[in-house]
Amino acid sequence: MKNSQSTDPPRLSEEPEQKASALRQALVEGETSGAPVPFAMASIIEEAHQETTGGSVDVAQAVRDVRRKRADFDAFDRLMQRQGGEPPHR
Repeated sequence: MKNSQSTDPPRLSEEPEQKASALRQALVEGETSGAPVPFAMASIIEEAHQETTGGSVDVAQAVRDVRRKRADFDAFDRLMQRQGGEPPHR
């Protein structure tokens, strides 16, 4: 019966070393890529929307619409109509 043990060195450390090497390379590339450029998230959303739909979107209105859909107006009315000093109920 043959011995199933290998004489090759263990390979467990190769993958983490490859990941560390790739991370070091990415850090160097990031540090040498130039000065950071400020950006506005609304313009990125607008550009992405135009690319996918071919049209324009009012980002502020889209955010208002999402918030309006999530709003619980009945809970808000109960909160506003509570008697003085009464804590809000869930």
